[in-house]
Amino acid sequence: ATLSGTTITTLRQRQLDIRTCLNKESSEIRVLQATVDCYPSSTTTEELDFQDKCRAYLIQYTARLITESQPEAVLSNLEFKGSMDSEMNGFIVQLNEMATQPPSPAKSLPNPIILSESYGAISRLNSYRSTRISALQSTFPALHFWIVFALGGSICLVFLMETDQKILIFLNAVQLRLLWSILIGTLTSLGTVCYDLSQPFRGSYQI
Repeated sequence: ATLSGTTITTLRQRQLDIRTCLNKESSEIRVLQATVDCYPSSTTTEELDFQDKCRAYLIQYTARLITESQPEAVLSNLEFKGSMDSEMNGFIVQLNEMATQPPSPAKSLPNPIILSESYGAISRLNSYRSTRISALQSTFPALHFWIVFALGGSICLVFLMETDQKILIFLNAVQLRLLWSILIGTLTSLGTVCYDLSQPFRGSYQI
């Protein structure tokens, strides 16, 4: 019972952590979207300005976020890419170019307050993404669930051995059947909940 309770609590907390990080990432994306409108734009049409480039990075990051939150998302890909492979790296490069570019008639200098707010939002966004990816990768191995299954099976086996007496079967047949049904139903429900919680983006407890 303790092992099952710990398993369910840990898996549920994992889902809550992922949900919290997703909400925080969405908020930071909105902050960056608002600051992008204040970036300097180029007066020439030969190249994309900082606004267009940064918007493109935000769109790509949002698409990545949606892909990683799908039920069919492959966690093995996240193990190789991790939290370092992100469009925010390109976003930071654009911010650095804006901060270091010399003044010219074609491009205006960015507002230092806007730059500071953008750097802060990206730093928080990367932190939330790292926490979310870590939570997605942090799950119980198959051996843990096999141990829980073995413990449940051993409880059923002990029940059958202790009640394998003719006098008990003769006097308490209905009660024994009722207890056996409750035992099997409880263990099955616990197994179903553990399996459901192990998949954060599908099932009754999905995010």
